[in-house]
Amino acid sequence: MISRALHTDAVNVANGELIQGGPLVEYERRIAAGELVDGDICQVLGTLRQLQRLYDELVEKADACRLDRYTASEKAGRSRWLWSRFIPQSSYAPVKGLYLCGGVGTGKTMLMDMFFDQLPCNWRKKRIHFHDFMLNVHSRLQKHNGVADPLEVVAGEVSDESILLCLDEFMVTDVADALILNRLFRHLFSHGAILVATSNRAPDNLYERGLQRDLFLPFIALLKERCIVHEIGSSVDYRKMTSVTYHIHLIYSMRSYFCLCVVMVSDCIKSSSTTISQKQRISCVTRDFSLAMQAQQGFYFVGKDLSSLLNEKFHQLIGNHKAVPQEVEVVMGRTLQVPLGANGCAYFPFEELCDRPLGAADYFGLFKKFHTLALEGVPTLGLHNRTAAYR
Repeated sequence: MISRALHTDAVNVANGELIQGGPLVEYERRIAAGELVDGDICQVLGTLRQLQRLYDELVEKADACRLDRYTASEKAGRSRWLWSRFIPQSSYAPVKGLYLCGGVGTGKTMLMDMFFDQLPCNWRKKRIHFHDFMLNVHSRLQKHNGVADPLEVVAGEVSDESILLCLDEFMVTDVADALILNRLFRHLFSHGAILVATSNRAPDNLYERGLQRDLFLPFIALLKERCIVHEIGSSVDYRKMTSVTYHIHLIYSMRSYFCLCVVMVSDCIKSSSTTISQKQRISCVTRDFSLAMQAQQGFYFVGKDLSSLLNEKFHQLIGNHKAVPQEVEVVMGRTLQVPLGANGCAYFPFEELCDRPLGAADYFGLFKKFHTLALEGVPTLGLHNRTAAYR
């Protein structure tokens, strides 16, 4: 039934011609080969149709969009970019992008990656996580510090390298990002950039309750102007249909705070950079949680002196290594101080990690160096401390 539905959709209804490529055909191939499991086919088909539409438009208008990095039109694009330094001009792409939003585990990233992989290799395209993209933007801004409009220069560089931007997990949490997104993407779109993005939030819910959100609202309008917004309403969580499990251990006390130890076990055990002894220690520490994890995705201790218990588990993970204060490089010369760290594990009091004005760049830097985080003294979270809860 699914195969028949996909096969029917694999016919170009506009021209009556069979589609030669694209995400729709590739999805049908993977289903037939057993590489993908059957899910909420109605929702998947709706998303695939949107991606196939965009794929077909890009193929048809590749020259007008200046996608091929080797053609004369791309060279002309360079000339226009240089000339725009003196005479500002607007040259929106003739194709609108796509903004895919929906709950976690609905297949947004997989479908976008499938779309991206079906596009020609010689196109100016980039697939990157949104936060990595913004870190790169901030790094470029630092390099062009002192220029009259560094955002315009950075947008010119980015669009010169990649006309099609596929950004995964579009989530705005940092006020520094929020305040520049409108101007950045207005420049990008004026240089012909096309955006494809996935997000857990609809555009109107981005940066909700964020600082100075009124300055962010024009970006939402711009996003909806330059992208077709498609919501994926699937009730299926495809992540739960795989064998990969991420273990999160919650250790609660009877009072108004609890201790939290987050151990990303599956990633560590599967990582080739993790030593055998380290894998054995991780397995030893966590195997007593397995039954509880299967039942409720968490294991809860109730009693006294839970900080000592968390500290004990932390030292089991680091083994014979000595935990000492460490420093993590973030971006643009900034560093983050780690109270205690050893053997890929970091130990933080809650207030040092979440009650300070840290952003996504700080947390990305932290988890590039440490695979395990022990967080002590997490308070009861609510509206009174929602900023800390958001972090």
